[in-house]
Amino acid sequence: MNTAREIRNIWDEIGRMKTRTAGSASGAVKTFLGLNDTPAAYAGAALQNVRVNAAANALEFAAGGDVTGPGASTDTALARFHLATGKIIQNSNAILNDAGLLFLADTANTKMTIGITVNQLGNDDEIAAYKSSDVAHGATNWSETDTFLCIRKHAAATGGGQFRGLSSGTVGVAFQALYTNDTTAFAGEGGVQLEAFKISGAGITNAHADQVILSIKTYIGGGFLGIWGVNASGNVWQTGSLGINTAVPTAWLHLPAGIATHPPLKFTAGTALATPEAGSVEYHDGRFYLTNVATQRAIDRSSDTIISTTTVTNTTVETTVWTGTLAANSLMAGNIIMIRIYGEVTNTTAADDLDLSLYLGATLLGTIGAAIGKVAGDPWHILCSLTVRTAGAGGTISSHCDIDVAGFETHDNIESSVIDTTGASDVTVKMTWDNAKVGNIFKCTQGFLSKKN
Repeated sequence: MNTAREIRNIWDEIGRMKTRTAGSASGAVKTFLGLNDTPAAYAGAALQNVRVNAAANALEFAAGGDVTGPGASTDTALARFHLATGKIIQNSNAILNDAGLLFLADTANTKMTIGITVNQLGNDDEIAAYKSSDVAHGATNWSETDTFLCIRKHAAATGGGQFRGLSSGTVGVAFQALYTNDTTAFAGEGGVQLEAFKISGAGITNAHADQVILSIKTYIGGGFLGIWGVNASGNVWQTGSLGINTAVPTAWLHLPAGIATHPPLKFTAGTALATPEAGSVEYHDGRFYLTNVATQRAIDRSSDTIISTTTVTNTTVETTVWTGTLAANSLMAGNIIMIRIYGEVTNTTAADDLDLSLYLGATLLGTIGAAIGKVAGDPWHILCSLTVRTAGAGGTISSHCDIDVAGFETHDNIESSVIDTTGASDVTVKMTWDNAKVGNIFKCTQGFLSKKN
């Protein structure tokens, strides 16, 4: 019902009736109540409107659903009811302008085209709260018990946004990001991206290199404690142990076991520290370096350890009894290689002799053709030291080998031998009996290769 139009039509009709009766003093209608189809009195009808009755044959006063308002209001302000009568409206500090901006306690925001602007004025509590009747977390010192999410200032005087989730379960806040395009560059964007910038004037400036950009804090031991952080230089700090694929680390850094395609720890070759640092481990020039005080020293690495006996008997065929592997390009200038091989020998008669030799690739480093006499379980050993002088296809090594078989010795010192370090150069020990007899038994029982640096 358009009450204003109906009232206007009623008064127009009253005006026409007055005109028709204007010439007759006895029939003139002086007031609205004087009409024969209007209410008889104004009493009890304060602030009510006139309407056509339900029978559509007279006029009556009515108050149902009709409201009154102030004489002036703020342009585009949202109207509110005053009291509970449903009849009186009043002004508000909520403004919905023609562009689609909604303001609460504010009137302008030059950085917003369409959206909601809320001015909290001097208040320091929640500026936005989201509730659910399903929620009852009980943490009423922080928010009302049915509030599951709220936004507020982090600090009363300096600001900062605080995003708080509350739950009676295990998850207080969960961030979910659904994206379309993949990115694999760690220096680029991510599915979830956190950004922190330092304010300078009306813009931003470079962060301090040690500025903490992201931190994690909890309440433990009766106080708030920072437990993890990363600064603008990408340095990561935390209070406890770090376990990689390890739920309960028992060291400051606890690594998992390696697998066939993934070692637990891997170094990338770099450059030696210009100033050695005590306790540091480095990898360069094909070596691991450890600094205990102020000097970088290469770490000894052993390999090709004999864990089962190799026996040569009843044959005159030259037989390889041990191999130490040196992969292509694994030798660098300055490398020291130590070879230690041990065993025992038995022959049938004093006339049964043997040859024992040590090779680096095809280069003979030392050999002995021993007339050993009659022996039974007598020891033998090879002790050899190699120093790589130069590396490359025409690389050179210096060697010294001591070979002892049942007390018969030979010592070979070679100042320089040419060796191609760009190819594999295995170290081998080979032996040959001069007679094939069941009682001629040569055993290689232990040994290893060690790269001293």
